[in-house]
Amino acid sequence: LADESASSDAANRFALVADATIQADASVVLWYDTTSSRWRVLTTAPGGTTIAEGSFPAAATLDITDIPQTFSRLELLWEGLSFSNANGLLIQVDNSNGASFDATAGNYATQGVSEGAAFTGAVASLTEQGSVGLTSGNTFSGKSVIYNYASSDKMYWITMCRHTQSGGANQRTFQGGTYIGSMPLNAIRFTRGAGSGNFDAGTYKLVGYK
Repeated sequence: LADESASSDAANRFALVADATIQADASVVLWYDTTSSRWRVLTTAPGGTTIAEGSFPAAATLDITDIPQTFSRLELLWEGLSFSNANGLLIQVDNSNGASFDATAGNYATQGVSEGAAFTGAVASLTEQGSVGLTSGNTFSGKSVIYNYASSDKMYWITMCRHTQSGGANQRTFQGGTYIGSMPLNAIRFTRGAGSGNFDAGTYKLVGYK
């Protein structure tokens, strides 16, 4: 954004302290000051740093390792994920950079609501979708916001997810939890539940925020 740029109409210029660069994935909210006939900054939202992103491979797991310990929170997103056979999705964490992902259900203490029904978590995962039948005709999309992952204390997370069935019906789940296993965390794994088969569609992205 150019401060008081002569290239703009006088009534549509930005009144800033100096020229401002909007970083990737960042945003700026502006308001129009009718007294001075200038656009001014109301709020800014810092951009995130993409740690990893891509398409799910034709495999039973996808690991994200070497997660930097420099962020205050992580946002993990997945879109259009499906499996070649009926299956469920697990998202697990590790503090040894992928050497030993935690599969102990009791370390993922979570509660949530799925289509209006409350539940207490019973699987080793950031999402309570370990037994949902996600065939190639069903897709799974969601987002986990992970806090305090780089601390020696507990990690906290919130997950919002949507299971879209082949007929178009949606199952929506919202949950939050506390991870009480070994810390700090530096790796995340997407994997299947108790079924067989591999990922056959979908994309993922992990973003860190200061």
